[in-house]
Amino acid sequence: DSPAPSKGKIGTRSEQACESGGAADVVESLLRAFEVRRATLLGYDWGAGIALAMACSAKHKRLVEKVVCMHPAFAKERVANELSTVQAACLIMWAEDDSFHSWPKFKPLAAKLRKRLGDARYAEYRTRRESDGAWTKAARSREVVRFLTGLDPQPEAQMVLVRPERAAVAADGSAITTTDGIVFRE
Repeated sequence: DSPAPSKGKIGTRSEQACESGGAADVVESLLRAFEVRRATLLGYDWGAGIALAMACSAKHKRLVEKVVCMHPAFAKERVANELSTVQAACLIMWAEDDSFHSWPKFKPLAAKLRKRLGDARYAEYRTRRESDGAWTKAARSREVVRFLTGLDPQPEAQMVLVRPERAAVAADGSAITTTDGIVFRE
């Protein structure tokens, strides 16, 4: 039931994502409807570009805890050094031979994110070819789990005996501990 934007359609390019009534406003409305204060945004292509745009938007970055982007369609910054305002931890995933997504074009933007976030909050998972064993669905899933939880689900541990916990703040401002659920496949 989100309202149509004033232009009549929602722009899906990263530079359009944060326009009034745009994709970022739709994501914010969904989070509000589900009473989620902050979220990890996972996206592919345009969705990944929208996630990055939200992470550097003054209006929306408060909603973004972490970002996982595969081949983000984020071709350029709307304003100079826009990516230098990102606060959320980011994982950038890329198969360099993907004919629709140019790593050489995105590489300078990745460098800005790495410089801003440092090695503790910025990660890249890249391979030269999509046919590489490192680019299987299982390998990519493993990297996402490792980024989100700090745990490497394989090969050492096939089972998580204790769910990862972290300190957080409840809606009323009180200190709470949150736990993350993990699902292993393959």
